[in-house]
Amino acid sequence: VQDNSNKVFGSGEMMRFQSIPRPRNTSHLYMSAQVMEHTSQTQSTSTSTPSLAMLQHSVKQTVRIFYSISRASWKGAKQTLRRSWWVLPMFLALVPVYCAIVHQANAVTPSWWKLVKVDSILKSDSASLLVGAFLLSNLSYFFSGLYLLFVYPKKALMTTTNNNNSVVEQPMKTTTTPTTHHHHHHKSLASWMLAAGAVSTIFHAVQALGPYEMAESFCYLDHAVALSAGGDFFKRCGNP
Repeated sequence: VQDNSNKVFGSGEMMRFQSIPRPRNTSHLYMSAQVMEHTSQTQSTSTSTPSLAMLQHSVKQTVRIFYSISRASWKGAKQTLRRSWWVLPMFLALVPVYCAIVHQANAVTPSWWKLVKVDSILKSDSASLLVGAFLLSNLSYFFSGLYLLFVYPKKALMTTTNNNNSVVEQPMKTTTTPTTHHHHHHKSLASWMLAAGAVSTIFHAVQALGPYEMAESFCYLDHAVALSAGGDFFKRCGNP
């Protein structure tokens, strides 16, 4: 009976042990995880490599474009300065505008370029005579401008006969035909002279009769036009 019970017990133990689930073999799962991780790393590396290359290409392309624009701008600026350097003094006319907008005040001339006050002439007995003479000093601008506009073209194209040879007078430097050259230059220079005369008359009138602060602002405009006119004369006509 004991033996039979042992056999029965033994068979029951076997049944109980057989009913417990055995752990599965996970080695293949571990290998699969490693393969998947390696694959993902490879894919990320292969994905990041083209992205880095594209980024480097974009940076190089941007640098090339910026260099080309800078070089073209520098060449254009050099050509502009070479041809129109005489216009640079006109930036002085922007000083009163800058002071009015930014500082909300009138422009002030520096100590080394201080505008002289002439309002004391109004207190003299001959104030009208002095102011009139002061303003009439600008007539030279208008006479010169009118001369360049109406008289000079005729004299520039006037011919003289010398030993039966016809000679055309060309006082100014010429790069084209005499007619085209003088027709273009004398009008430009005449315009400068008339503009300088008009601005100078207004400036001197304000300096003698108006407030001193306003006269300082007109001083910048007067010098801007006068210096630019002188630069254009030097560029077109050469040394006096």
